[in-house]
Amino acid sequence: MPLPPPPPPLVSPAPVSVQRIEHPLGESYLYTPLACAARPCPLIVVSHTRGRTAADFAASPFVKLYSDAFLARGFAVLISNDAGPRTWGAALGYLGQVHAQVVRRFAWNTRTYAFGLSMGGLAALRSALGGPYPVSGVALLDAHVSLDAALRDPGDASRQNEVAQAYGLANVQTALPPRSDPLELIHDQPDLPVLIAGSPDDGAVPFAANGLALFTQSQSTQSPSAERRLLTLSGPHLGGSHFAPAVVSALADFFAEQERRLLARAKRR
Repeated sequence: MPLPPPPPPLVSPAPVSVQRIEHPLGESYLYTPLACAARPCPLIVVSHTRGRTAADFAASPFVKLYSDAFLARGFAVLISNDAGPRTWGAALGYLGQVHAQVVRRFAWNTRTYAFGLSMGGLAALRSALGGPYPVSGVALLDAHVSLDAALRDPGDASRQNEVAQAYGLANVQTALPPRSDPLELIHDQPDLPVLIAGSPDDGAVPFAANGLALFTQSQSTQSPSAERRLLTLSGPHLGGSHFAPAVVSALADFFAEQERRLLARAKRR
């Protein structure tokens, strides 16, 4: 669905460099604070919504509110193409190849975080739950997190067919590959920090079957020291209020807090 007009910019980030990351399945875009030349920086990988590409997201002033907030807090930001507009989290190979390129393009401090919006929630979570590189924390906005729900829900036949095609299934009745649904894998990572932001009013990605279900399931097995936060919003899917300054700050501060904790833990060793 179209993104609504953005509110005024939240921050004016420090100067950044912009690099195009080429790949046969679509280019991604890396934004790096110039301060990273003097001090190694962590990386946030942003995974896009259904029907979009990295170029769409990179050009969107709406999404820029989040990337600006991340950059202002000292993170490099990769707007990932996720191998195409309708890959439904299946593009872990693409993510691994692009990530390997990206971390050679700036002074990286070895930590990667993931942010997924709508369909991009599947890519963000799957990268963190047995993906091609370690992920130190995940934030989700109005996100799909149940691959099975996306495949089985008869309310959107085109979505069902897209998921089946992305995972090489013969049809929508075919079983998903083992260990592909992140809603089932969250128990494997009890220490993974996760922030889930979504709305019960969301008519496109039902909150009860996705974000709320992930939060509820993760509560039963999470480590006592793990961050599992639920930010309940109001309004429709990717509505303008979901990009309000307070919401943007909450997600950006979540990543900054995880980074501070990891830095403090490393100093104690």
